[in-house]
Amino acid sequence: MKSFLSNCTSQSVKIAAITTLAAAFQMSIHAHSTLNPLEDLSTNQCSLDLNSLVEKLKANEENITSTISNVSGDCLAKLFLISPSEIEAIYKKENIITVAKSGINEINNFNKSSLKILNNYAQFLNIGFYLESKNPDLRLGYHSDEIIKREIAQLTDLYARKLFVLQDVDFAIDQNELIETTKGVFNLIGSAHAYAETIHLIQYITGNKLDKSFPLYYAIEPIQKVLSATHDAGGVFYKSDDTIKIFKGIIQNLNRIVNEDESILEEKLYVNYIKELGKFLRYPTYKNDIIKNLTDVIKKSSFKNASDITDPPPKLIAAVAALEENNIVNANNCNDFMDKNGLNICDAKANLSNTLFPNRFKFDEGNIVIFSSLVEKEATKQYLGMKEVEALFKRTIQNLDPISNDPNERLQVFIYKDVEE
Repeated sequence: MKSFLSNCTSQSVKIAAITTLAAAFQMSIHAHSTLNPLEDLSTNQCSLDLNSLVEKLKANEENITSTISNVSGDCLAKLFLISPSEIEAIYKKENIITVAKSGINEINNFNKSSLKILNNYAQFLNIGFYLESKNPDLRLGYHSDEIIKREIAQLTDLYARKLFVLQDVDFAIDQNELIETTKGVFNLIGSAHAYAETIHLIQYITGNKLDKSFPLYYAIEPIQKVLSATHDAGGVFYKSDDTIKIFKGIIQNLNRIVNEDESILEEKLYVNYIKELGKFLRYPTYKNDIIKNLTDVIKKSSFKNASDITDPPPKLIAAVAALEENNIVNANNCNDFMDKNGLNICDAKANLSNTLFPNRFKFDEGNIVIFSSLVEKEATKQYLGMKEVEALFKRTIQNLDPISNDPNERLQVFIYKDVEE
C-alpha cells in the first residue's frame, strides 16, 4: 500500500424568511460539522464516580495509559465534567503525547485487546481536545502543538494500514467494536486540528471507492468533518505547493465521488459529500466542474411531491442548497437546473412555497405579513408574541424608534405549522 504520510438588527429583519426550496428543507437535514464528542451521560453505566476516576488518573500519572486502558468507555465519558484545575492536572501536554505514543505502540503490537484499548485512548484524547476548545483561558495549546499533531497523524496513518491486514489476525474481530474504534481514531484528526499533517491520508480515503465491506469505510464520516472544518482553518492546505497540489486532488476526488459513488455509500455520507463539494463553489478554479456535478444530481432526482418531507430526497436538497447559497441560480437560468421529470428549480420553489405557506395575513397596516398554513387565529397569536419580543428588545436597547432610512419597509414572516412541516 502506498504511503499516506509524507512527512442586531431592526424591526424589518426577516425572522424566518424561507423563500427558497433549499432554505425550506435545510432545517430538516442534518449538516455535518466539526467534531463535538460530548455524549449523553444520563445513560452512563460506569460504577466509578468521577472523583475516584480523577484520583486514579492523578495517582498513576507515570503510567496513565494503564488506567485509561482498564476502565470502561462510560467511565472515561465522565471526564467531560471535570473542573478546569482537573483538566490541567490530567490533560497535560506530556500526557497527551504519552497516550498518543501508546496508541501507536498498541497498533504495532496488535492483539485481541487492542481495539478496546485504542478506543479508550481515542476517547480520552478526543475529550481532552474538546475540553481545551471549551476552556481557552487554560491556554493548553494542544491545537497549535506540532508534536501532538504529528503523533496524531502517525497514529491515524498506522491504524489505517492496520485495517488492511485485519483479515490476517488469528483472533475474532468484534464488528461493532471495530466500527466504534475506527470512528474514534479518525475523529482525532479533527479534534487535534491535524489537517495538513494528515492530508495524504485524507486524499487516500477520498480517492478510493469504499463500501461497508472494508473497515476504512467507517473513517469516511470523520474525514468529512475534517474537510468541513478546514474551510475555517486559515487556508491550512494552501501553505505550500505540495499541499496545494494534493488538495486539488482531494477536490477532484469529491467530484468523482458525487458523480460515481452514490450506490456504495449510505445516503447520509453521500449527501455530506454533496454539501462539502458545494462549499468549493466559492473558488473560481473549481466552479464549473462542481456546477456540472450538482446539476447532474438534480437531473437524476425529482422535485415532485415537494410538500412531503421525505421527497424530494436529501441529495437533491443538498445540491439545490449549494447552488442557492452561492447565487448560481437566478430567474434567467431556471431551465438549466431541471429534475428528471423536466421540472425546473424555480417552478419547484414556487410549488413548495405555495404548499407550505398557503395563507397570508397582514398586520400593522400591511407592514408585517405572515405566510403560513396556520389559520388566522393561530397566526394572530404568533404576531402578538412577536410584538412582545420587539417591545422587550426596544426597552433593552433603550430605543423605541425604528432605524432611520431603513430600506426594509415590510417584514415577511414565514411560519411552519409544526416540526414535521
